Amino acid sequence: WGVRVVGREGRMDLLHLQNVAKRDPDSYREEVQQQFRHFESQLLVMQMQPQAPHDSFVQLMNFACHMAPHYPNLEFSKKLPQRLVDLLLERADSLHPVTRRAVAADMLMLRNRGLLSLEVLLPAAIPLFKVQDKQLRQQLFNHVINDVAKVNKKHPDHRLNRRLQSHFFSVMEEDHPQQAHLCLRILLELYKRGVWCDERPVNVISNACFSEHNKVMVAAIHFFLGSHSESSQQDGGSDSEGDANQPVDGKALQALYHGMHKGAKKTQKRKTQLKRAIKMIKKKRAKPIVQVNVSAIQLIYDPHTFCEKLFSQLKRAVHKFDIRVLLMDLISRLIGFHELIMPAFYSHIQKFLSPHQENVTKLLACAVQATHNLVPPDCIEPLIHSIANQFVTDRNTSEAIALGLNSIREISSRQPLCMDQTLLQDLVDYRKYKDKGVSIAARSLVQLFRVVNPQLLKKKDRGKLAVNSEGTILPYGKRIVPDSIEGIELLEMAYQMGSDPVDMSENEGEEEEDVSSEEEDWVTVDTSDEDVQEALRLERQKALQKKKKGGRGKVGRSSSSSAAAVSGSGNNSASTTRSLASGDFIPMNADTGDLDLMRAVHKWKEAKPEKGDEEEEDGSGVEDGGN
Repeated sequence: WGVRVVGREGRMDLLHLQNVAKRDPDSYREEVQQQFRHFESQLLVMQMQPQAPHDSFVQLMNFACHMAPHYPNLEFSKKLPQRLVDLLLERADSLHPVTRRAVAADMLMLRNRGLLSLEVLLPAAIPLFKVQDKQLRQQLFNHVINDVAKVNKKHPDHRLNRRLQSHFFSVMEEDHPQQAHLCLRILLELYKRGVWCDERPVNVISNACFSEHNKVMVAAIHFFLGSHSESSQQDGGSDSEGDANQPVDGKALQALYHGMHKGAKKTQKRKTQLKRAIKMIKKKRAKPIVQVNVSAIQLIYDPHTFCEKLFSQLKRAVHKFDIRVLLMDLISRLIGFHELIMPAFYSHIQKFLSPHQENVTKLLACAVQATHNLVPPDCIEPLIHSIANQFVTDRNTSEAIALGLNSIREISSRQPLCMDQTLLQDLVDYRKYKDKGVSIAARSLVQLFRVVNPQLLKKKDRGKLAVNSEGTILPYGKRIVPDSIEGIELLEMAYQMGSDPVDMSENEGEEEEDVSSEEEDWVTVDTSDEDVQEALRLERQKALQKKKKGGRGKVGRSSSSSAAAVSGSGNNSASTTRSLASGDFIPMNADTGDLDLMRAVHKWKEAKPEKGDEEEEDGSGVEDGGN
């Protein structure tokens, strides 16, 4: 360092004084205080000419920030953090770039040493996002994210989080695109890391979808579409400096590697870049970011109002077509997820559905996403007919026809009432089309309506095993309300077989004893035996007969004679006769075919004598005959 000081050991530079003063602060108190006074005088000189470089001021400031934690009782050490904050707030635009970066770095160092609180640092750091200094912006961006995550690492500090979030929200409302975009990226990154993932930040991000700046709006839309990693890309400012701190992806690493080994001159700079890139990639792989499972769309306070605002913004058509596709994707995601009803959206998206339209597959996916069983069929019928007229025609290519048929099938699976018989018969005729993809798409449409509404098909197309062949499709707006717990009849079957599911969960922690007991109780049965097959066939026939007589609920009530004996009331279902324990859900979640096999094997074992008993009976008969 260029600054020389005179002390008891003769002339020495600031770095040497810093080293010896850290080891023995009391002995070098006078020399350090002298340099503190020198720093105050250099600060006044620098404020008179802030545009010029001041190397001596930078050196003294760095020395003062390193020594302030060792002299906490001095008045200078207490006022130093606030002096640097005021300097950046008042003269950030007029400072020399080197001086400004040095002041910001020393301010962050004081924050790491505990001399500066996060509530004081954040108001000084965020205004620096407006400065045309890419390296400085990236440094502050990374520090704010890591600092907030570190504060909430052990347990969340809700009071501090509310204050910091309020400051972020007020800054995002200001009319500065670069500052608002960086603040939005901080919120997205903290949500991605699971630090701020509650309702309040998500609803503030939703307000960013209506920003006048396309960069901010696209980043917020990508966040709700589940691709917020795309919006967390590096800052694309106009500056060309500061590329040293940019994260390096696989392509950049590959380019550096080829530059090192193929034709390019091997310089020390390229070697350093390659080492940094490899180190950064290893660090990212070693510490994966925690992903939050809760979708951000669930946390929106008023999804219907939010969707209406997005649709009004879409109808103005002031954005590029790519941004409008993103808006339609988000609107359709909200409609499908929250089951909203917006009839005007289907007529709007219908205008863009043609085989030659850009991103037509994405638009068809939006139409499918926006369909659910609560949408009136009158709103979707024009959409279905438009897709059929635009795509499913002989003048189009085979890919377009298959795309239209698949889209109609997906829409019909979500709302079967939107299909009419005449259109369905025209679409079914494509089963014998020469292209394989078209014929497969038409057959899948036939298979769908064999299940949901076979009455729309011709009798020859319904198939022998068509479900609901008697014509029992629900009208619009009607739903089947379950009157019992799903799978309760499987639990009653398990009780009828003589096994108590609660016993299966009592010893859940003792894994070794559970495994040994299961191995002892398990009996290997050959399912190819004729007796087992016959018992299994009879059980399935009885189950089908019971289902035809009274439906699922009656089957569950009639199959539980043991529960009826315990309760003695009219409703003999297990859901009303006992409290369900954790072990009761094991047979309820099991497969029905497995329980049928268990029940058949259980009855077969009771009816058929064991092999040892037969041998004893045979032996006793021989002895009696001999006597």
